[in-house]
Amino acid sequence: LFTPAEGKFLRALEHALPEYRVFAKVRVADLIRVQKGLSRRRWRGAFNRIAMKHVDFVLCRPHDLAVVCAAELDDKTHERAKRQARDAFLENALAAA
Repeated sequence: LFTPAEGKFLRALEHALPEYRVFAKVRVADLIRVQKGLSRRRWRGAFNRIAMKHVDFVLCRPHDLAVVCAAELDDKTHERAKRQARDAFLENALAAA
């Protein structure tokens, strides 16, 4: 399920932050919702932009599973312009939520 780097980072997170539950490869559409009040077409377009994306790790409080933060493990693929645009989109979407 994980690259060697992702597995190592997951173990490091779990060790460093035992007070949180760590979830990996979480779908963005499970973290944020599309804004209400859009036309059906615009809503579907916005949903499609988040439905196929995921974040590497999400930290949650154990008692209610409320999201504390989302983390992306940047590797060499994040140096590409297309990936940087995706990262910027996700950062803005998560910040807005």
